[in-house]
Amino acid sequence: MDISWNDKIKRLVETTAVPGKNIASNALYHLKKAHEIKDIDPTMAGFRAITAEEEAATAIFHALKRRQYEYASQLNHWNHRHKSAVYPFIQAIGKALSPMLDKVQPQLEVNINDKMPLLRIRFLLTYPDGKQEYGYPDPPLHYIMYSQDGVYDFSKELEQIATDRGAKSIIKYCTLNLSFNNLSIAPAFRPGAGKPSVLPSLSAALRAAEREGGAFSLIPRPEGRGYSGSCRFC
Repeated sequence: MDISWNDKIKRLVETTAVPGKNIASNALYHLKKAHEIKDIDPTMAGFRAITAEEEAATAIFHALKRRQYEYASQLNHWNHRHKSAVYPFIQAIGKALSPMLDKVQPQLEVNINDKMPLLRIRFLLTYPDGKQEYGYPDPPLHYIMYSQDGVYDFSKELEQIATDRGAKSIIKYCTLNLSFNNLSIAPAFRPGAGKPSVLPSLSAALRAAEREGGAFSLIPRPEGRGYSGSCRFC
């Protein structure tokens, strides 16, 4: 029986630890409902999508802290600006990696048949003699990018994202994005507001929630697996 990608992600989430598991499950539920009603009730779909995005970001924070990623303790799941920054950061990583994507061809690989289902990132590695094999960061997010100035912090890409959105800085953009989400939803539930208009942020919120949900599934790992930061090959 062929299992859809969304069903595989759902199964992966169910194997993770609480509270992240419950929060991520809520995100998937709201995302599913948003897709179901987006054509008949876009305002409520927007509310569902924004809720899914926030829940997915919260789940990511819990997973990063549980796995003791460096500086994860500074993330505050009650701070909406922190959660609003998750998707721009995912976009920034994509922009930074884009020049090398054709060479390494990153792919997501999921296996739900193992005792502990896994979602992994794999990179295609080509050696000077032409031999190719896949490398798997273990755990999936355990890698560091360097530039001539040291550890790469993606600030260039983040500032470009902010500029493209008409904001003076990435901090301003995250604040504006948070305010826009509130303004998009609140009028629909205000007494005497009349018929609510279609949310222009619906598509963006759906994309953000989907990508953040996938990112959460990459963080948890089976107990006892190594955290050496090396790549495993097959």
